[in-house]
This record gives sequence, structure tokens and C-alpha cells, in this order.
Amino acid sequence: MPCGVWEAVYIIEGLLKNTSEVQPTTVHADTQGQSFPVFTLAHLLGFDLMPRIRNWKELTFYRPSKQTEYVHIDALFGEPGKNTIDFDLIESQFRHLMRVAVSVREGAISSSTLLKRLRSGSRKNATYAAFREVGRVIRTVQLLRYLSDAPLRRRVTAATNKVESFDPEDLAHISPYLTEHINRFGEYSTHELGIQPDAYDPKLDVDFTPLREQDLAAASLGQAA
Repeated sequence: MPCGVWEAVYIIEGLLKNTSEVQPTTVHADTQGQSFPVFTLAHLLGFDLMPRIRNWKELTFYRPSKQTEYVHIDALFGEPGKNTIDFDLIESQFRHLMRVAVSVREGAISSSTLLKRLRSGSRKNATYAAFREVGRVIRTVQLLRYLSDAPLRRRVTAATNKVESFDPEDLAHISPYLTEHINRFGEYSTHELGIQPDAYDPKLDVDFTPLREQDLAAASLGQAA
């Protein structure tokens, strides 16, 4: 993965190339492992994307229609009548969505290439807009599941904090660096830290007279020429 690229672009790729007997159906990730197109592609390919997302207050929950209202959680969806899903667009682009999913599944196009194009694609493109709408549906459902299911929250947190939960004894066996008898950054002498430097003298004890004489001579030659 190139530095600076969201892991969401590559999160599906490893699962599709997995040839082992273990075939996971749930994918966990941090904030950078999710986006609307990633939720869509994961859903179309049969994966359950369950990320741990920071800054929940900035997320938008989407209504299935303008008329939909909820008794206890309506505030999550913003102002009434807004943030609604365009199911007509999804229906009109459904064949294109499935064609793209099959192409990714069969290796005709990599998921990373597709998601890069969808992230940088024109928002006026109907296929991009349909990917976005489906992603809005799936992410809203997943967020509601996360809010209402305490055991699910614990599983997601545990799955996305595996490295942070290692004890020092575990880290001693899995560290990629050999530290015994190796000084990776060299040695630095510190005995000079206690030496006090001489006071700074702003007056430079330099005689500039010869330099001035050379400049005057060069100027005279230039005028003579």
C-alpha cells in the first residue's frame, strides 16, 4: 500500500485473493478502512464490513424516504424530510452495480483500481452516485446495529485493538527488530555537553584593508578599460 492512501481502497483486495481454507465473511477496520463505495462493494461481494469509526457526531444517518420518522432516534437522521436515500437511482443502476461486482470477483478489474476511480470519479456519474447511495444504506444499517448491540461493539473494539492489547511479554516475541547487542542508531558522545563555550564576541577581529585595496584597484582597471 502506498503511503498516504486510505486503506479502504485495498481492504477488499486481500479477501478476494485469499486462497486458504479460512474464508472470513466479516471485515473489521478503522476509520480509514471505510467509505460509501467500500460499504457497497463489500455488501455486493458478500462481506460484512464492521469498522470502528471515530467522530460519530460528524456522521449522517439516512432515511429510506422523506416521510419516514422515528419515535426515539429521529434526531440521528437530521432534519425531517432530509438525508433520504434515492432508491430509484439504485434500481436504475442495479445491473451496472452487479456487473461491476462480478468484474471485481472474477478479476477483470481490481477492487483497489475500482475504488480509486470511484473516490476520484465525477459525482455526476450515475454509477458513482448509485455506489454512494447503496453505501449510505449499508453504513446507516451498520451504525444502527453498532449502537443497539453492546456485544457487537465489544467485538469490533477487540478486533480493531489487537496490537494495542498485547502485553509486553507478547511484544518481546513478535517485535520485528533484533535489539540484543545491536545499536540501530549508533553511539553518540555526550561528554562535551558539560563544556561551557566562550562568550560570543560580536566584533570580528579581521583586517579588511587588503580587500578594500584590491577592490579599488579592480575598479580603476575597469574605468581605464
